[in-house]
Amino acid sequence: MKVQPLTKTIDYFFLISTSTFLALGGIGVFSEAFLLLGTVNAIIALGCKILLNGKVEFPKNYFLYIIFLLTLLIHTYFTGGKFLFFWLFLSGGLLWLEVYNFKEVFSKYFSSLLIILGILMGILYFYSLGNPIVLPNLVSLFAGTTGLIKHSNIGDLWAIVLIPILYKLTKDKSKIYIPLMLVGIYFLSISYSRAAIVSLSVGIVYLFKDDIFKKNYRKRFGILFTGIIILFIYFGLSKTTLLSRPYFLQALLGLFQYLLGTGMGNFPLISYDSNLVHNIFLEILSGMGVFSIFFFVWMYRVIKNVILSKQVNNVAVAIFLAVLADFCFNTTYTIPGYIWIWFLALGII
Repeated sequence: MKVQPLTKTIDYFFLISTSTFLALGGIGVFSEAFLLLGTVNAIIALGCKILLNGKVEFPKNYFLYIIFLLTLLIHTYFTGGKFLFFWLFLSGGLLWLEVYNFKEVFSKYFSSLLIILGILMGILYFYSLGNPIVLPNLVSLFAGTTGLIKHSNIGDLWAIVLIPILYKLTKDKSKIYIPLMLVGIYFLSISYSRAAIVSLSVGIVYLFKDDIFKKNYRKRFGILFTGIIILFIYFGLSKTTLLSRPYFLQALLGLFQYLLGTGMGNFPLISYDSNLVHNIFLEILSGMGVFSIFFFVWMYRVIKNVILSKQVNNVAVAIFLAVLADFCFNTTYTIPGYIWIWFLALGII
């Protein structure tokens, strides 16, 4: 077999396998097993790339990320933290490297991959309505609201899925995406997720930053943002944005008591309200204390590079920033399938 056909076959194989683990990582059951399998899949993909090309390419700031990972591993070991966070960031880092080296095929199908993922989780959501499935809501991308948990991550997922859909509707003017847009709006409305609203807004503002105030687009964006504001207010009627997040302040104040960090996953040491901070930055600051500096430096360098670079995939950047915005008000960074979307977008950028 010639090298070129073999290379394409391998590219598509890992596109499919990675997409499969992305979906499985969002179901909410056997999460740790799929986390491990997703990690192994990325390692095998990189091994194949080395066999074919003799090397792998490293994206900017990757070695800084390795320093953060090593620090996280050592810190977690000595503080008795939960290794789940290390595995999440390790698998995410490997996925970032995998996608960066398979960028051509992942860039081509990125939007379609997300839309298919959204449809699959939507089908599971409707199936679960008539066939109750016992799932931990906060680690599933499709489980509906139950009991005191008035939040469903299906809205957070579809906030991300709506970004390429709106882009295709606006740029390609293809009416085939209108039903998908309506489905996305439905999932947003039933999710009660304010984080999803913020996430979608961030993605739209970045993606259409050059078009929002143009005369041809002003009216439609005005209608869109009016709807977003109405949804945000509607969700806020049942829970206020700040008062329902006392753990933000608890994480900051806890730093005075645990300057070296509580250990990742040990937030209950300083909070009686939640096991997680609902903010990725405060989660890492609380867990790693002063050692979180490596994450913040890496994050600053990545965001700076993403914002200032002119040679980028705008849809991927919009999704990267939108997911990051969701991480600031939610616990979706503990869901393998969702945090992998973030690293997948970073690899394409």
